[in-house]
Amino acid sequence: MNKSRFKEIVFLFQDHPTPGRKLFIWHGTKEGLLTFLPNNLVHIMDLINIIPPTDKTTEQGIRRHIKQAISKTLEDLISNLNSQQILVVLNSYLMARYKVPLAPFYGVYFSDRTMVIFHVEKHKFQQELPGFITYTSNACLKYLVNTLPQEHKDNIIEEEL
Repeated sequence: MNKSRFKEIVFLFQDHPTPGRKLFIWHGTKEGLLTFLPNNLVHIMDLINIIPPTDKTTEQGIRRHIKQAISKTLEDLISNLNSQQILVVLNSYLMARYKVPLAPFYGVYFSDRTMVIFHVEKHKFQQELPGFITYTSNACLKYLVNTLPQEHKDNIIEEEL
C-alpha cells in the first residue's frame, strides 16, 4: 500500500467509525508515521513499557507472559474507549523475537472504532559480524507479514528514507 492511500484511510477513519478490522504495518521512522496521524486519536503502546518483569526463562514462558501483558493492555484500552482510537505499537520486534501471535489484537481490540499500526523501524545494518552469528535483515517485518491474515497482507506501508 502506498503512503497516500494510507493517509486517505486514516483521514476517513478520523471522521467516523469504519467497519472492518484495520491493521497496518509502518516500515519506517516513528516520526514519519506520527507526523500525519491525528494526535487526538493516537495512543502509543510501547511493548517494552507494558511488559512487567518476569522470572520466566523459557521462550514459551516469555511468549505467554508478553501475550498476557498485551491482552491486559488491550482490554483496558477497549473498555475505556469513548471515540476513535489509533493504536501505534512500538518495539514490535519483541513479538517477532518471541513469536507472539497477533491473536490478542484480533480477539480483544478490533472494532469499527479502532485501528492498529505496528511500527517496524527501517534501518540498514552495515556492521561485519563474526561467522557464527546469523543476522536476518528485516526479521521483524518478515515475522509480522507472515502472521497477518490474508485480509491484511497488503497493508504494509514503506516510508521512503
